[in-house]
This record gives sequence, structure tokens and C-alpha cells, in this order.
Amino acid sequence: MRPRGQTHTGTTNSGPRVIASRMRSRILPIAGIALSIAAVAGSGCSHGKLKHDRWQALRIGQSRDDVKAALGKPLDERRDRLTFTKPKDGIAVEAWFDPQNETLTFTQWSDPVHGIRSKGDPPSE
Repeated sequence: MRPRGQTHTGTTNSGPRVIASRMRSRILPIAGIALSIAAVAGSGCSHGKLKHDRWQALRIGQSRDDVKAALGKPLDERRDRLTFTKPKDGIAVEAWFDPQNETLTFTQWSDPVHGIRSKGDPPSE
């Protein structure tokens, strides 16, 4: 059995194409890992705002932009609702808005420490 990288004549196969191919095969996975870490770190920044005291400070009637400023980037954004999560800590928040004037009408906090807390009138579905 021949050692890796040797041809049948016993000489090593280290031409420019082979070296470039080997480097690419090593660099691409490293670049993918680095991008994944950057994406997670970037998305984790908004989780720093998702805290119970910040949620408690929300008031019914606040604008959608005010809620985003207080709690960070939502996981899901729909016409009448924002959803925020921090899975590591078991936190989930929903904020419902009046579709006509985009003001907060109901919000619910859920986590293992504080349980389920609500403010406002639940939306009728």
C-alpha cells in the first residue's frame, strides 16, 4: 500500500493543484465553523436584552419599535405579534399589537424562575 500523496513511481504528488486542493479542503471547514460562531454570537447579542425587569417595564400602548428597543431582536415578527426567545434560559415572550395603530395590547412572559406572567387583554382568535 502506498503512502498518501505518492504516485506509483514513488514520487510525491505535490504539484500546485494538489496543494491548493488540500488547503481548500482544510480551510473551508474552518471558515464554515468561524461563520457559524459569528452568526451565533451576533444573534446572541439581542438575547442580552431579554430580561424580566425589561419586560416588566413595558407598558400597554407602547409602539412596536419601543418593544423591540426594550427586548432586542425578535425571533419571529408578524403583523400583529412579536416572539422573543432565549432557549438557554427557557425564556419565551410574546407581544401582541393592535393591527391598526401598532401599539402593544398584550404581552406574556414565560420562564422557569418567574413562571407565566401576562399584561393587557389577551387577543381573541
